[in-house]
Amino acid sequence: MASAIPVFGTEDQLPTRIAGLGIEGVEHYPDPKLGVMIRYGLPPLVKADAYLYDLGLSDIPEDLHSPLVVQLFEESLRGVTMAAEQGIYLDFEMLGSGYVTLEPESNEPFCLGASFAYRQNAAAPVPQVFPKREGAVNDVGRLVSHLALRTDRGYVNKVRFNHPEAAGEAGPAGFLGFTVEWTHAVQLA
Repeated sequence: MASAIPVFGTEDQLPTRIAGLGIEGVEHYPDPKLGVMIRYGLPPLVKADAYLYDLGLSDIPEDLHSPLVVQLFEESLRGVTMAAEQGIYLDFEMLGSGYVTLEPESNEPFCLGASFAYRQNAAAPVPQVFPKREGAVNDVGRLVSHLALRTDRGYVNKVRFNHPEAAGEAGPAGFLGFTVEWTHAVQLA
């Protein structure tokens, strides 16, 4: 029997599409504190991984300025930079990080976010969580990846959204659209 999915309960309760991306699969981590990763994608080049987990903590603050939430975000960023140091990402470039707001004049952050560009190292041993997508291309050039972290309903709600650099402004807009729609689904589930 599969483990329960935080907030949603079962896989059939997950949204099948978020911001135009279709669900591709769910990975349950062996340690329940690490929760799940739900993969959404638009083959062959755009993918979004949504993570829900609680690390075994009983009281995860909703305040994005909380030292614990900031620490969780910094740890997520460290995971990305460590992958670059290990050679999984080539030509790694941090594009920016900080609080993301939805309204230009708003002081209320929607999430903690970061963006970075890189080329995937095809020779690096990267575990395949999901089978390679039909039509996927090995070398798509430079990719841009966005990371968002917030807390909802007692869980860490993290999104990693990847798209080709050539997508231009449509890439960040897709990331924000996906993250907002995913968050709405989590909050209403």
